[in-house]
Amino acid sequence: MSIQPLPWSPLNEVDLASVPTDPSAEHELTLYMEDTGWPYVPIDDYTRALRTPTARLRVGLPQRAFFDNLDVDVADAMQEALGVIERLVAGTADIDLPPTGAPNRVWAPEALAYHAKWLAESPDKYQPGTRQALLNAKTADAAQYVLAVREVEQARRDIVKAFSTVDLLITPTMKTPAPLLEGGPPGGGGNNNAVFDIFGLPTISVPCGFSRLGLPIGLSISGAPWAESTVLALAAAYERTTDWHTRRPPLS
Repeated sequence: MSIQPLPWSPLNEVDLASVPTDPSAEHELTLYMEDTGWPYVPIDDYTRALRTPTARLRVGLPQRAFFDNLDVDVADAMQEALGVIERLVAGTADIDLPPTGAPNRVWAPEALAYHAKWLAESPDKYQPGTRQALLNAKTADAAQYVLAVREVEQARRDIVKAFSTVDLLITPTMKTPAPLLEGGPPGGGGNNNAVFDIFGLPTISVPCGFSRLGLPIGLSISGAPWAESTVLALAAAYERTTDWHTRRPPLS
């Protein structure tokens, strides 16, 4: 699986539909982090992380903004998921995260620069909303972009302090269930993951339920810079305890 980036600098997130735990497939698990300004550190043995105990891990729940105004199905799924998580870790606690400034002032011009060639050659291959967002970025102000980059750098320094009291953060991946490609009720709003791109934190989204319409719901686990192994440890433990990753939404 690969991820096509929108902009450059905020991208660091790792999204896996499920964490491979079959030893015969472990060699297929490859993770990477884009340059986020953190100093280089040796890469962990991620396959060993899948079997690392989680009982001593401390989990933070950034309630403000991330858990506000959740779709009722997402709220129910998260409540059930957190009940499972609490049995796997040392404890959970509410936590506040530092501000991130105005990240869209970074994303918009960088996304346009990254996609300019393809946008010019094949604009029809972009979804209408994505295409229009890229085109709107042509009005970006250079001075505002430079100031926004400085805010991102400050946010990445500040977020390290949050991990003095917790090892991981857990949030709903989205505030609504996954949207349909076409037709059906609107959905897909309230993406909670953008802030972790700005902070430069490794994040994984794992399945934690379905809406009443059969649309998938996920929870995100985020770790400190370069703590991918810790993120994977809890993700694998959660999937060993649940079976959401084995289920599929009904297709018609």
